[in-house]
Amino acid sequence: EETLEKYHGTKIALAHHQNDNAETFMLNLARGTGLRGLGGISPVNGKVIRPLLCLKREEIESYLEQEGIPYCNDCTNQSDEYTRNRIRNHTIPYLQEQVNSKVIEHMNETMEQIQKVQEFLEEQVQVYWQKGVVNDGRGYLISESIYLQTPEAIKPLLLKNVLIAVCGKEKDLESVHVKQLQELFQKQVGRKVDLPYQMEGKRVYQGIFICVKDKEEKKHLDEVFFDVNDTEARFE
Repeated sequence: EETLEKYHGTKIALAHHQNDNAETFMLNLARGTGLRGLGGISPVNGKVIRPLLCLKREEIESYLEQEGIPYCNDCTNQSDEYTRNRIRNHTIPYLQEQVNSKVIEHMNETMEQIQKVQEFLEEQVQVYWQKGVVNDGRGYLISESIYLQTPEAIKPLLLKNVLIAVCGKEKDLESVHVKQLQELFQKQVGRKVDLPYQMEGKRVYQGIFICVKDKEEKKHLDEVFFDVNDTEARFE
């Protein structure tokens, strides 16, 4: 970021390649994720671009050796201390040797398809967001009536997007947290669930209210009340 600003650049090019993407896919799959996580690393994300994402590591190294271009390896790459390294050094080589030698290519092809599906679903999420999500300045209310009309494939994405809107972050928001909110719809009014980043989900009459807990305002938040007629009018 500092170098970009210093030289008045427009993009930051990172060297992620297909092998990195395959590792990310397996890591997210093992830890639990939605379609976004299974879509792998994005080739373009704001100012960041990844022009080598279409190549395997072996192709890059072969080119460098052919052209006599020196390069360095991170000294921690061979260490099994990190989860990603264990996937890189053991899991993927096993799959290549024992299942399919083209497993990396196939994973990347699948991730590309998932990204396209994800883009379409995100467009649909916005449709149901406009119908059934209200920001009152303290948090977000998800209308139960609209949520019940939402297609099953859209529901988890809608809930995840609300969580991101509340806390302003996506890291560490996992499928288990989305499931907690889904289960909250089945519970009595007044029931709550604790979520990452000091967030709280509360079952209210109209649906679920999600906000960041504030100790000084806790008593006030416990008494959050929405005018039924006004809210229903907004959702129409």
